[in-house]
Amino acid sequence: HNMRNFEISNPKYSTLPSIPKSSALTLSQSDLDLADSGYMPSKNSTVTLKLQNAMKRGAPKLPAAAPPSKKADQKRKRENSSGVFSAAELKQKSSFVVDPLQGRTSSIFDMLLSGSLDVSNVFKIVGRGGVSRMLANGKLDDELSSIGKFFEKGSTLGEATAFTNRAVAKTKNVKPSSSINVGRPESIKKTVYCSNEHPVHEMQFYNIGGTRVYCYYGLDTVQSADSVLKAGLHVRDTAVGVLVLDKYFINQRPGDPSNPLTFWPYQTFYASPQGLTFAECKKVGSSGSNALVDHPLQTTVICQALQSLAEVAARQGYKRLIITGDCGYYALATAAYSKRLTCWGRQSWIPHPDGAFAGFRVPRFKCPSLEIDIVLSLGTTQLISDVDNTKNLIANIAEGAGVIYLTADIRGFYHGKAKEEVSKEYEPFQDFPQATVDDIFQDLSMLDVVVHVNDYLLDSIAIQADATYFTHISNRLIEFDPGSTSCLIGLFLGHKASQQSGKGTIEEKVWNSATYLKPFVEGMSMAENGLPCPRDEVVEKCAPIFDYFRQIFLESLNSARKEDGLEALEKITEAQEFLMYAALIGNPKLQGEPAPNNWQEMKLWTALRMQSALLSLLSIGKMMDQNNCLPIGAAYADFYANFNADLNKNVLSKVDRSHGIDGKSLLLFDCRYIPGFGIQVDKSLTVWIAAKNYFWISTVLRRFARIMQERGLGPVLCHLECTELFSFSPFLQEMGMPVVDAVNSISIASRCTDA
Repeated sequence: HNMRNFEISNPKYSTLPSIPKSSALTLSQSDLDLADSGYMPSKNSTVTLKLQNAMKRGAPKLPAAAPPSKKADQKRKRENSSGVFSAAELKQKSSFVVDPLQGRTSSIFDMLLSGSLDVSNVFKIVGRGGVSRMLANGKLDDELSSIGKFFEKGSTLGEATAFTNRAVAKTKNVKPSSSINVGRPESIKKTVYCSNEHPVHEMQFYNIGGTRVYCYYGLDTVQSADSVLKAGLHVRDTAVGVLVLDKYFINQRPGDPSNPLTFWPYQTFYASPQGLTFAECKKVGSSGSNALVDHPLQTTVICQALQSLAEVAARQGYKRLIITGDCGYYALATAAYSKRLTCWGRQSWIPHPDGAFAGFRVPRFKCPSLEIDIVLSLGTTQLISDVDNTKNLIANIAEGAGVIYLTADIRGFYHGKAKEEVSKEYEPFQDFPQATVDDIFQDLSMLDVVVHVNDYLLDSIAIQADATYFTHISNRLIEFDPGSTSCLIGLFLGHKASQQSGKGTIEEKVWNSATYLKPFVEGMSMAENGLPCPRDEVVEKCAPIFDYFRQIFLESLNSARKEDGLEALEKITEAQEFLMYAALIGNPKLQGEPAPNNWQEMKLWTALRMQSALLSLLSIGKMMDQNNCLPIGAAYADFYANFNADLNKNVLSKVDRSHGIDGKSLLLFDCRYIPGFGIQVDKSLTVWIAAKNYFWISTVLRRFARIMQERGLGPVLCHLECTELFSFSPFLQEMGMPVVDAVNSISIASRCTDA
């Protein structure tokens, strides 16, 4: 692939989310407690809460908005002259208070310019996932801690309502009708919408049997009313249920089940089974139909969540509920849930009188006590959730054809001895080589570090075209701590590769730099005796990296200063450099140790991380078939595609299993170590959708498919287990491979109904 042509020909895949500029940051303990509670409010919104008694239901009144400042009032007047509604007008017409925001993308450079942050505060921000970006862009409302408590184990709060009182609003340019003042939109419902990634007016929370159920209201004012008309009458009697994970919230963009607009205009209800984390969900899924025996408590908690979804939907007047999952591992144990829910006392489900299945391996029920029909379509893995070939997808595909299942973690499909055998294949790539400091990357593996390097390798191309692109990178790096230094190594090595002489575009030089960069990496990390360079030489060895980023920091900072009408700086100070690295990589010292208190200490520990990352590249490079290169760019794509192919052939085809994966016709492809994806899912980080993310997934997947076809496999199609992959579904299909995910699976299952 030529990355330049790729971005030009696919502009819709090359954008990054922006974060509005906000006021200076102050942090309270309640802010930090909330960040760790697992609740993730809308990224660009502040929220006012009103807690309700479960016995006093009804729509509470919208809290009054804070009086606008003089400057904000002047801004609204200017915007109203161009036809944008004021906050007061929107409050009256749509019960939604809007405070328009302007300003460039916020980043760590705004922190520097504000002068309100010291290093100790910056260290508190970094490494908290998506919440880090929220903390970096404004103080979280203290009242939000109440919602955090609502999700705590043992909470007895029955209901809660969250109202959005700040969001970005825009109006479409439409021709005004004669009955409306010039410049005003024709219809509030048709023309007012939020450019915020989370355009939500109200969230309603329920606590039913320990399951937290929530839903969004007010979407009819942010989406076209025409959508409702196209959906037909059943939009009023059919709802969608989504089984989510506890304390796990990554992807809030349309296409992912966690986004309320994915199933628009159908109302969506979300249920979070208490204590069902990503790890626990994988345990249940790996047991398949035996989940009730192997994990009775967790399976019952999931069944309670499914029952709670049906209860809330019925309470709201819906007659039909189609349930999917926000994690593909849920679907592997569908048979176990079905068995348990048919024995649920007076609220037991029964096979639907019109047919027990909505589709292949998709059960269909009726709950007489709630008077609601239920279709249980949790994900594509339902189709392979039985080891009996007559009951899984292999019985329904042509001989020689194959299905590739993309998953967030192959090991999550197995348990017991089988999981141990699969895990052994990963072990050589987990432990770090001999280095100056042990456990410097905490819970990351050596392969994780290599993935981080590759994730940011191609970003170096964008930085060379425009140094201010580093602003986007800083907003991504602030989410995590261990491993972020490896991302900086990727940027630097990409820059170094682009400087080599010879023919080829800059993209080709960076992508095919595995051999060229090896001597350079050896020189920066190894001593003359072939061992890692000693501690007192590490900073000097890494001097070219520090020099490179010092220039990047200066250019980015001056760009921000220019936009704010400030003079350019000739150089940055050590204090500014200290703050920069603190915001980018957090505390580089060992876990539990206090953060550095001066630049020299920070520089040493940062250099030690850099050296460990460079040594990891060399160590894994030695394990590759061609050990004269580094696992970078094209070489890494080949290495990882072959690793997955061999894993299916040599291990997955032989181990005991509770599902239909046979390593021959039904294959697993592990996205855990695809740059920009697997680590983000595993660590609850944002899965970005820049051009490079589409490039990496499509490149490695297609190489894997080609290898398997060279080994005798016929036509292949792709099923997506991980819901964070759904943002890539249309793109992968455009690449020529048929793709099925959980969202279009429920569309298929719904055909058994008249909805």
